Amino acid sequence: MGYLREKYNRPYFLKEDAHGKPTQFGVAGIEEFCSGSIRHPDKDILHRIDLQGKNVLDIGCGRGEAIKFAYEHGAARVTGVDFSEDAIAIAGAFLSEHCIKAELRCDDALTFVRTYVARVTNGQSDPFDVVLMFDCVEHIPRTELTELMTILRQMISRRAIIGINTPHFGTDNDVLLEGVKTLARDRSDDCEETKGMHCNRYTRRSLKRYMRKLGFIPISHHLFVSELPHCSCLAATSWARKKAFCLGYPILLPQALESETYEGYSWWTHPVMCPVRWLYLWVKHRSRKCCRARFGCMAR
Repeated sequence: MGYLREKYNRPYFLKEDAHGKPTQFGVAGIEEFCSGSIRHPDKDILHRIDLQGKNVLDIGCGRGEAIKFAYEHGAARVTGVDFSEDAIAIAGAFLSEHCIKAELRCDDALTFVRTYVARVTNGQSDPFDVVLMFDCVEHIPRTELTELMTILRQMISRRAIIGINTPHFGTDNDVLLEGVKTLARDRSDDCEETKGMHCNRYTRRSLKRYMRKLGFIPISHHLFVSELPHCSCLAATSWARKKAFCLGYPILLPQALESETYEGYSWWTHPVMCPVRWLYLWVKHRSRKCCRARFGCMAR
């Protein structure tokens, strides 16, 4: 890994140049960071997870806001990993300022998980209960992310949950393989300092589809679990989150049942439309099943 590592520097994380002047590029949420908080989209995900007593891994921990939140909400242990030396230095100072003793690792994520999975296998380390990847997956080449997620399955507990926050792009786009698609462009493409950093782009649907192929079931637009008996049309619904809670996944109710920031607000996502959505998904599922059966018979 380590793609475009040189661009992940202090100006990028703090949104200011060497002279302290604000820049037009960089990580979002600098105002919340300076006040010791965390930006709303990340908090919206975190407050749905039961962090009490959990072993948490924050991949691409950046400035350390999620680590602080996890500790303040009862996490037993939090490990932050980032390949940027500047990010680890900023996170270390930030957490020290708030009297939080964190375990920070300046390491390539793939290198870290390869080493850690061996320790879990040998009983030298505990598996993780919660894995956070905030503004992270879009920065990792897709082939490397696939390997990372595959190894990750071997170093998490049976009832672990994964939280992912990534920009909602207009179309699915593996930039390194396909080049930048017009519908997938964003502001990072217009600035030389950040150009190319978003090398792996997903739509809301394609992210869930990608995670499902790797064996992670979406129980919301941001939360994924490794085991959940369900009908595919009920994935990422309130039913899936209730089911996950009943099975012992670290879900907080009723917070997890609220509309997500990423979901947006429209007539289609309004709670009143829930039965209509379920009916639509069920009909769609049945139609696909009938088509497969029909074409299968014709092939024989």
